[in-house]
Amino acid sequence: MHSILVLSDIHGDIDTLNLILEKENYDYVFFLGDAIDYYWKEENKEVIDKLSNISKILFSVKGNCDNFHTPYNNPLIQRITIDNINYVLTHGMLYNKDTVGDYDIYIEGHTHKSKIIKENNKIIINPGSISKPRGNTYKSYILIKNNIIYLKDIYGNIIETTKIK
Repeated sequence: MHSILVLSDIHGDIDTLNLILEKENYDYVFFLGDAIDYYWKEENKEVIDKLSNISKILFSVKGNCDNFHTPYNNPLIQRITIDNINYVLTHGMLYNKDTVGDYDIYIEGHTHKSKIIKENNKIIINPGSISKPRGNTYKSYILIKNNIIYLKDIYGNIIETTKIK
């Protein structure tokens, strides 16, 4: 089984991004958009450089704050199959779990509110934001490993777990 690091809504927070990338062991990275902050700042370039040069396999989608400053042309939605699990990735601003077709796990960002929900044999997750959480949630991310979804705070503490199968 492969392990997948799921990040969203970095908004220029290079220090937290580095902390998580160095802390976790993973094979893939799913990035759900919003690498840069709401306005341009120098840290945005560091985040873009870090994501562009990540040593693992990176799948990413475009967020609402990813504009002409981001050098990569990410799609708005991606479909990926890893270990016979069908994932759909989107930032969440244009698509939702009901509009993307078939999947095993639907992953979105955008709201900055972390969640893991099992619904009708499907799993809907949002890693939250590593920099600007909302709705009484933590700065957080997700690690998928050994058929378990771990919602973690930025220090690696487990907030919630859910078995995939």
